[in-house]
Amino acid sequence: MIILVALLSNGCSHEAPTEDVDKAAAQFFLRVKGAQYNLIYNDAADKFKTTKSKAELQNSLEQLLATGKPEQWIRINMNFNDRDKSRFAEPDYMLETDRNRVLVNLTFVDDNGEWKLMGFRANPNAWGKQ
Repeated sequence: MIILVALLSNGCSHEAPTEDVDKAAAQFFLRVKGAQYNLIYNDAADKFKTTKSKAELQNSLEQLLATGKPEQWIRINMNFNDRDKSRFAEPDYMLETDRNRVLVNLTFVDDNGEWKLMGFRANPNAWGKQ
C-alpha cells in the first residue's frame, strides 16, 4: 500500500523535462514561420494571456517576421529558475532568417509537465547589420 501511494504521488507531481524546452522553442519558431498566431496564443500559459491580448501578440510576432522568415534557430544559452512557486526556462536562440540574424529570448513556464510560452523578446541588432 505504501509503495502504491508513493507511486501515485510521484505521478501527480509531474515536471516538464528540461530537454523539452528545445521542442517547445522549435514549435514556437515553426508557428511564427507559418504565421500561426492563434495557435501560439492558445497554447501560451494562462498567465501570459492575462497580460497580453491576441492582438498584442500578433503585432509582436509580425515585427519579428519583418526581420525575415525563420530558417533555423540555434540555442546559445539556457537558464532555469524558480520564482513565484513556478519553474521557468529561459533559453536564448540565434534565429537565422532569410535576411538577418536575430537574438530571441524566450521564457517558458512549467505548466503541469509542459513548457508553455510566457514571453519573448527579439533583438535584430544583436549581431549588427547583415
